[in-house]
Amino acid sequence: MLGLFFFCTASSGYGQLRIGVGMDLFKTDFNNIAEKNQIGIKANYFLVRNFVLTTGYEMWSSGPNSIVLGGRFYPLNPVFVRFRGLLRNNSDLSLGMGYVKSLTRNWKMDYTGDYYFNEGEMGIRVGIAYLF
Repeated sequence: MLGLFFFCTASSGYGQLRIGVGMDLFKTDFNNIAEKNQIGIKANYFLVRNFVLTTGYEMWSSGPNSIVLGGRFYPLNPVFVRFRGLLRNNSDLSLGMGYVKSLTRNWKMDYTGDYYFNEGEMGIRVGIAYLF
């Protein structure tokens, strides 16, 4: 799948790649933070300066894990809007908004709020990524 992702975007002129990890700090269905944890790995590929294709894998302590496909649009950098599909046995869609803080030229922090349509839940996530 990752190979298909890069094949489909290989003809773009911009071509920056960002690899990162992230985790939920809060989700509205948390009863006890030790019972439900989520961490994800992601790859973001910049097709053009303000549009990014994303793919990744989300691991949940209470299952099920998800393959994630989506996109980000930066209407006003460093603010972005994202849409993701979480592919699993009870698939979901999320719409979110976030902010990217540059730590250095290559290291970035992501702060994101998402709404999950199928679950009817909201989450706040933080992540760190490296821009190649």
